[in-house]
Amino acid sequence: MRQRLGIGAALLPGPELLVLDEPTNGLDPHGIAEIRAMLRSFADDGMTVFVSSHLLAEIQQICEHLVVIETGRLIFQGGVKELLAARAPELIVRTESREDAKHLLRLVKSIGRSAHLVGDDESMTLEIAADCSWAGDLNRLAMADGITLVHLAERRSTLEEAFFEITRSCAGQTVRENDACRGAGGSDRATESPDARGRTAMIWRSFESEWVKMRRRRLWYGSYGAITAVVVLTTIVTIAGALHRPDARGDLTLAQLAHASGLSQGLTQSGVLLGAVSFSIAAFQFGGEFAHGTLRNLLVRQPRRSVLMAGKCLAVLTFLIGAVVVATMVAICAAFVMAHLRGIPTSAWTSGTGMGDLGILLGDLAISACGFAIIGMIAGVLLRSSVIAIAAGLAVLLPVETILTDAIPGTARWLPAQLLEAIAQGGSATAPFGAALTTVSAYLMGAVVIAMLVFVWRDVTA
Repeated sequence: MRQRLGIGAALLPGPELLVLDEPTNGLDPHGIAEIRAMLRSFADDGMTVFVSSHLLAEIQQICEHLVVIETGRLIFQGGVKELLAARAPELIVRTESREDAKHLLRLVKSIGRSAHLVGDDESMTLEIAADCSWAGDLNRLAMADGITLVHLAERRSTLEEAFFEITRSCAGQTVRENDACRGAGGSDRATESPDARGRTAMIWRSFESEWVKMRRRRLWYGSYGAITAVVVLTTIVTIAGALHRPDARGDLTLAQLAHASGLSQGLTQSGVLLGAVSFSIAAFQFGGEFAHGTLRNLLVRQPRRSVLMAGKCLAVLTFLIGAVVVATMVAICAAFVMAHLRGIPTSAWTSGTGMGDLGILLGDLAISACGFAIIGMIAGVLLRSSVIAIAAGLAVLLPVETILTDAIPGTARWLPAQLLEAIAQGGSATAPFGAALTTVSAYLMGAVVIAMLVFVWRDVTA
């Protein structure tokens, strides 16, 4: 009952990650089966369940991913099936007599199969390195020589056997000497060779690790939903506000929207808001590691901070590029609906020129969103708080830059947010696309170098 109450208390906040230590300890068989089914149902619903246990038979039935630690050292990380597959299955055979078993052993070895006899004269068993697919051939081979099999079964290694095998093979070896263990599926990524290939592999693992967190439903739906809502609403408002006739201010007209570039013009105005959301997501992902105290755990797993930061950056940027693509596809559908409601012909939108303009716009929006995201990452690293980074960053990028642009003519071609907005629009009168991209790239490269140095050398205290 205490075990059930503890699990129930842990479930009250609706966690995305549930950590359990020996959850089936002291339970009767019915209780163990109930806990096992409950944990599997949590995982099927999208929750991450982390179980620490010495009951390997239970772990084999519950878990999909496994981490094995021996004397404080990671010796295996991967799928349960991956670990079990490292040890080949065997066919277990018994015959009517000892002589038949020895004769069958000679026959099996004569065709190139690995086999050996175990047991005493009373119960001699032949173990053959093969799976059940070869059982029929073995049976025919025995029958051809007049040997009767009284037992034939396949035996696959259990998790307990695989555990003892890898712990024995890794015993007494240092981390740097443990190549054999790593080849069997283990890993000690903190000591891998720092050459280019090894560093790329470490960055990729850091990228995958960050994506595990970013696949959380709450973050996924919230981020993609916010970005999609921004792009769709901006598109709807732009098309809904188009004028029937040109005015002195040069506002968008229905006739302009009917051109091949009309669909792109309907989507262009979302650059700033899209950038603000991208900035906030990136700042939250980086600043949150400091605020929640999880960065220390990440650095224990990957002490090379530059590698960790590179992997996290790539994960955030690919996450946001995916969001921009999804949001653009939804906004295109909304644009066609609005065009129908406002009587705008859309045949030119689907022409080759229209699709080309749309592809260019999609690239411009992705570049702009990535630029804002990189600024958000830098703010999260330097300020070490997602709340402060988002508040300070948005204040500087939006109202402060807008005030400076209105107060001091010509500053728009030097301010980051104004330049990124110009990139999203394919260039502007004050900041052509090429000049804006060059200036922003120089800003970002300098800022990334500073943030990387701060991240590498500054102590992590929480």
